[in-house]
Amino acid sequence: MQAILKHCTAVLGRFIFIGFSVQIVLGILWMCNAFAGFNGPGEGIVCVGAVLLFGGVVWFAKGGLCQNSKRWKDLFAVLAVLTFPFVMQCMVKPDVRLLVAAVLLFYLGYLGRCFDRWKEGKGKEKIVLFMGLVLMTGGLTVGTDVLQNGWTPISTRLTERMVWTTLYDTYAGLPQELRESVDYHKMVESTYEATGMREQFVPSLIEELGEEQAAEMLGQFRVTAWQLNKKQILKEIFWDAAGYSVSPVVVELQLAGRAYDSYTGMNYRELLLPAPKLGKLYTDYSCWWFGIALVAVAFAHVLRFWGEKALNEKKALIGKKASMEKKRYVLGKWLVAATVCMGMVAYYALDGAGRMDYKNTLLVLCIWLLWMAGGVRDAKD
Repeated sequence: MQAILKHCTAVLGRFIFIGFSVQIVLGILWMCNAFAGFNGPGEGIVCVGAVLLFGGVVWFAKGGLCQNSKRWKDLFAVLAVLTFPFVMQCMVKPDVRLLVAAVLLFYLGYLGRCFDRWKEGKGKEKIVLFMGLVLMTGGLTVGTDVLQNGWTPISTRLTERMVWTTLYDTYAGLPQELRESVDYHKMVESTYEATGMREQFVPSLIEELGEEQAAEMLGQFRVTAWQLNKKQILKEIFWDAAGYSVSPVVVELQLAGRAYDSYTGMNYRELLLPAPKLGKLYTDYSCWWFGIALVAVAFAHVLRFWGEKALNEKKALIGKKASMEKKRYVLGKWLVAATVCMGMVAYYALDGAGRMDYKNTLLVLCIWLLWMAGGVRDAKD
């Protein structure tokens, strides 16, 4: 039984290696085409600097999060992360969200190394580090959003989230006296863009009614929208959360025509510009492979668990306890990373409708890729 499990895990490891290798080759070819289209050496220098900076951070994070780290495995994992199209396109043009992902990955890598120290009974700074991670994640997430889109009151954000896609139905469901106080033309114009409510509709309400009455009107819009379209609102929140959590899987569905309002079209256009045919192949393959690799890696970890369970049955009790202690710290590292990712996903999923942009949660994608490209190779050992 032990030999069968070992053989199956080894086969899966080779399968994962080949799959990511194809993605790496396509990514390098796409980057070469992107370099050829730069307007000057300055853009190339910025791109190379972004690649080196982010590559170094990913290397550091991989060493802190994954076990049995080896140089060639680290290099493979770094290339798998860097050459994924959603990451690659953020290095071609300056994007502050890439810097945010780099800072948080560096902190997670440092925290992972602290877990190893705690396992050896060293260090007593756990609460401080966890609080620092929470504050840093929240601050960078909100700060990046404000930097790109400006400050928007929470009431406006909630109204966008619940009302924007059902604005006509919600307006029709309001009492007559409330409808008369709304500028109909401004309302119609605000449906053209995902930012229309914060940029046009809400300012027009404040101008006509004043801030206090406008806030009450927005509250009425939210109540009416929830009463009339509760299922649709929850469905849209679920899809946005999925888009931010496993963006390649959702983008693959969007590119196949099962689309909903998002920024994916603009992002996909950026990937096609350097080389349309190659960009399409590169994106389609990478999104498809992400879903396949996700299943394969999960299955490999199940096989690894069975194999270790059978092996531990042959060991002494002390060996079992040591093995469980090691697993607890390894699992703790990934749970911390998962908690950070879920916080980012929740923030962006609740921050307006029709604006799903996978670049906002690059950190989440990088954690997935590190787990898949780094974890399976360790599981094979």
